[in-house]
Amino acid sequence: MMCLIVIALFCQSGFGIPNAEQLMPFVILAVALLLIRMADKRAVKKTGLFNHEIVVRLEERGVRDLSNSGDTVVYWEYITQIADFKSHYFFITKGKTVIIVPKAAFADETTAKQFYAESLELWKKWKQ
Repeated sequence: MMCLIVIALFCQSGFGIPNAEQLMPFVILAVALLLIRMADKRAVKKTGLFNHEIVVRLEERGVRDLSNSGDTVVYWEYITQIADFKSHYFFITKGKTVIIVPKAAFADETTAKQFYAESLELWKKWKQ
């Protein structure tokens, strides 16, 4: 995409249509950026960061996050917003960190809606 923009700008600048020799640096740059991006994705997959089960529970004192990395509770008083998007629920904290809960993790849509309603109810108790 970036190469096409550069080519379009090159053509509009009055230099005419670039030849292969003029395009080669841009092609090399595009391939290098693509390889770096692919390597980054592979590195994240190899860490196992997203390859384990995470359990999120709603409690009177906050949202509990149980995973391979430990047991964390984010207290309701530190949550500034709970957002309902098309495929995920987001618990946004004062520190701008986010707990993301995919709706696909629930057995059905009704259970997901109950989770969201309960989280709002518990959160609003603490906001008062």
